Amino acid sequence: PDTGPTQRFYQHINRFSASFAFATDVAMLTLGGYLKKKESLSGRLGDVLSCMYLASMVLKHYENQGRPEEDLPLVEWACRDLLYKAQEQLHTFLRNFPNRFLAAFMRFFIFPRGQTYHAPHDRIGHDIVEQILRSTLTRDRLTTGVYRTVEPGNPLGQLHEAMVLAETAEPLEKRIRVEGVKTGRVTALDLPGQIQQALAAGILSETEAATLREYDRRVMEIIHVDDFSSEELAAERIEPEARAQRVSNA
Repeated sequence: PDTGPTQRFYQHINRFSASFAFATDVAMLTLGGYLKKKESLSGRLGDVLSCMYLASMVLKHYENQGRPEEDLPLVEWACRDLLYKAQEQLHTFLRNFPNRFLAAFMRFFIFPRGQTYHAPHDRIGHDIVEQILRSTLTRDRLTTGVYRTVEPGNPLGQLHEAMVLAETAEPLEKRIRVEGVKTGRVTALDLPGQIQQALAAGILSETEAATLREYDRRVMEIIHVDDFSSEELAAERIEPEARAQRVSNA
């Protein structure tokens, strides 16, 4: 597009594409078949091409989705990250090019003002996290086709349900911190204990306490790991030794 928030990304992709073509032509003309042996150099050129291709696909997908404004942070982060990586690969290619005179010649045209592209700002990442953690159209589009049914053995479904509950639980947890922990009415360190004390102090209602308990239960299910007793671990060590003994006796 000639206008719009993604206009600059199209321009940068065109500039890097021209720089890639120029660097490739010079390398082929001067190194010839030797470029195939210089795998580090040819690999970096391949990385530049991959970054340009992926950045183009990001913009194409954004256009196909109808250019939703709420998806702009994702587009900006992806394009900036890919363009920055393309810049760094071109820089490393020039730094390691065997003909130093030609390397300086190419650098003059490829980076006339130096390396001006930067990695995505943390602010963009924070905006994306906010979009993903909440029930937004952006998250729905990203998870299209993902099996999110809540059932045993499907951690993605359990995670999605916990994220939905988190939107209700977050203000309740904040109320406990503000009205309970800071005032000294809630002294427990674990969430179940805090819920119990907040309920007794009148900070939470029965319904709100039940919601927080359900949220805590869901979270614990997700982060729960396999737990083995000492006897089970000892049995696991003994069994291979027993099998080895039977084999040696046979």
